[in-house]
Amino acid sequence: RLAQKVKPIIKIYGSKMQTGLFLQRLVLLSFRRYRYVVPHETIQNAQESLAATEESGELSQIAFARFVLGFASLWYGYRGDLEAAENHLQAALEQAVQLGDVVLQCRCLCFLALTNRKKGQIAKAQELLPSALATAEQCGLPEYIANVRGNIAWIAWRDGNLVEAQKQGQAALAAVQQYLLPTPMNWLAHWPLLGVAVTNGETPAAIAHALAILDPSQVRMPDEITAVLQQAISTWENNQPDIARIHLDELLQIAQTYNYL
Repeated sequence: RLAQKVKPIIKIYGSKMQTGLFLQRLVLLSFRRYRYVVPHETIQNAQESLAATEESGELSQIAFARFVLGFASLWYGYRGDLEAAENHLQAALEQAVQLGDVVLQCRCLCFLALTNRKKGQIAKAQELLPSALATAEQCGLPEYIANVRGNIAWIAWRDGNLVEAQKQGQAALAAVQQYLLPTPMNWLAHWPLLGVAVTNGETPAAIAHALAILDPSQVRMPDEITAVLQQAISTWENNQPDIARIHLDELLQIAQTYNYL
């Protein structure tokens, strides 16, 4: 409500930088409000934020505003506008390199890799991950180290290497425990770990990962996936393990269509 009161005043009297930063804060708020399944309004705010910031001429702010637009495009609906996300994140990465901003480089690399995961492009994601991990470690960002490890676990799962998928998934969850705030990206590791557990017949572990994926702190899953996750959990809790396993097998098939697995 406060934002709606402030918005027209900012647009009339604010500097270009103030306008850009205000709109950017609305975008960042919407990620939490909509659990990373954002509406078109969020994309519009990100586009307007970038346009206003570009007029300010502040190169570091322009690079970050472009990253925010790419990041917002990644979460547009359940599938994302992945071409736009890749284009903006790549441009932001190039600007970050020119500026020597290693933290922004890390962010761009991590979410470029995730963009390619959502596209199902294993080779392109794999190419980005070593640099993403190196910058995350250089900057001491455990949440981004976890992000990278979760994507490495996904690649191992796709390669059929269950041992490596489990190792990297567990390493991701261990890394994120060092971060003091809740992170919505734990699902990156929980999905391949769930896949390993189902494949190995470890139903209790699979249910634990299903519960973690549905946690309200995480990215909201598509309705069809949420429904099957809930069915698997419910039947398991009602002492129907055979039916729970049927739902888990179904879940693996659906999750792969979204490239969660």
